[in-house]
Amino acid sequence: MNICVLIGRVGTEPDMRYTSNGTPVTRLRLAVSAPPRGNSKERQTDWLTVICYGRQAEVVAQYVEKGRLVAVVGRVSSRQFEGRDGQRREAVEIIAQRVEFLGGRGEGARPRPTPEVPVEEEDFPPPEELELPPDEEIFGDL
Repeated sequence: MNICVLIGRVGTEPDMRYTSNGTPVTRLRLAVSAPPRGNSKERQTDWLTVICYGRQAEVVAQYVEKGRLVAVVGRVSSRQFEGRDGQRREAVEIIAQRVEFLGGRGEGARPRPTPEVPVEEEDFPPPEELELPPDEEIFGDL
């Protein structure tokens, strides 16, 4: 079973692009605190890339800002690709199935229109059902 649940702060402004067939795709970086290891008292931070598709991508791009506390439910995905420099690279990403906004409205949230638009899972198909070009075509060589 490939399910992950994460709570963390958004570390970059969400970057929304569109596939060649018009599907919205939003990428963001999420800072997740890990408990101290061994004798260390310092918490470590893991930086994860989160990818959202469809309606969820639009909502995240519109309402989430850097610093916002969010919960992400999704799955871990790894892929290999060739960078612009011709080198083989590997990426491990979280494919979001659901993103929940946590904290108050003032915590990295853009003003929301009234009424809020609910986002249901059926509003966006799973990534496996989308005809998507390679990520480097959408986001370039990051």
